[in-house]
Amino acid sequence: MMRAVKIIATWGPGCWREGVAAEMMEAGCDCFRINLSHCDEADAEEAIRRLRKAAASRHVAVMADLPGVKMRLRTDGPILLREGERLEVRRDGPCRIEVWPVFADSPVGGAALLHDGSMEMRVVEASSDRMLLEARTECAFEGGEGIAFPGAGVDLPAITERDERWLRWLPKMRPDWVALSFVRDRDDVARARAALGGRVGLMAKIERAEAVERIDSILEVADGLMVARGDLGLSVGLVGLPLLQKKLIRAAVRRDRVSVVATQMLESMTRNRLPTRAEVLDVANAILDGADALLLTDETAVGRHPVEAVRQVARIAERVESEVSAVEESEVSGVADAVCD
Repeated sequence: MMRAVKIIATWGPGCWREGVAAEMMEAGCDCFRINLSHCDEADAEEAIRRLRKAAASRHVAVMADLPGVKMRLRTDGPILLREGERLEVRRDGPCRIEVWPVFADSPVGGAALLHDGSMEMRVVEASSDRMLLEARTECAFEGGEGIAFPGAGVDLPAITERDERWLRWLPKMRPDWVALSFVRDRDDVARARAALGGRVGLMAKIERAEAVERIDSILEVADGLMVARGDLGLSVGLVGLPLLQKKLIRAAVRRDRVSVVATQMLESMTRNRLPTRAEVLDVANAILDGADALLLTDETAVGRHPVEAVRQVARIAERVESEVSAVEESEVSGVADAVCD
């Protein structure tokens, strides 16, 4: 039985070693994602060249993921904060936030979440060019981690000047897909479409609450959506994610659009050779929800076992799909059912 759900792996140091990309393709990788937040044009061109070469005669796609307006905490070196310790952040300084936030509401007293919410700080002071943050959990980071201020009313556009430069450059590299980060509405997607031109698939990453509310109009102009659970979870709250994932996938099905589920699918495999039971269930449930593709991020970009991570997703998908297919076949009761199936 041919596996239906596709596997997208993120390109990074974890799979740079010679031959690893080809092994990942052999294990079941159908598409490689290049995160343009962490590279320049020369890096991206080299990555695409290497992937096309490794693919040879295989039908493996390339997805270019635009940086968008994600706020990142940049430092000049590693930082370790224990609970209660404070960190000064400036607009321009050794510790700074890339894309300095403009708040509609004062963030003082609010949370500042790092690395998809796994580390938490509190905003003690804030001004137009300086913040003082206090660790509420142990925070260890090297710089470049995403930072979010849930509920603080941060108003930022979807397409930055940096994104516009990428959109002008990307057509000559002919990626199969371009993922648009922090989409707000259909106009963001239309702008990217006009800049790209050509026959490239445009994936709207759903990471903002306002995008969820406008999902039907977004899907009128996008070729697919990505349930980007990291930033989306910070925007709508973690407990809202399970049902929201199902809602977004159903919206994609109604519009005949591709749906992708991303973030922490097999997070423990960044370090370990086997997934946890909860991760296996998460992958299986995303498939049962009707997702067309599953995206691995840190698991392949910086993980120790990129090939095995891909192989595990493939094994779970094949098992789930074969069982579902067997049940559906047993329920077919006549010619009309058989034709519809």
